Amino acid sequence: MNIENLIEEQSKFEPYLKDTDYTFIGPVDQNLFEPFMKNANLIAPIKGYSRKIKDFMSDKSAVSTALALLPIGTELRIYVIIDKSEDILFHSTIEEYCERMKITYP
Repeated sequence: MNIENLIEEQSKFEPYLKDTDYTFIGPVDQNLFEPFMKNANLIAPIKGYSRKIKDFMSDKSAVSTALALLPIGTELRIYVIIDKSEDILFHSTIEEYCERMKITYP
């Protein structure tokens, strides 16, 4: 799926999220994931003294800029983050999230 389709799917799905859960688009390749997160962290505006993963990974502008720094042709996917921890990303796919949360999503 190309980035435009992923952005559209992300936008359509976000109203179904529970509580403070969130989504972001990121690389499938786990070897690219850590540098991608570090770039998003450097790019996102600072919101306070104690920075949480959500502070930068939920910032669509920072994530978008970090995506542009990935190698051309990097396979991407939508990550659904279950916001239960400040320092660990509990993530899922849209399908798994819907099943876990008993959500009917088109």
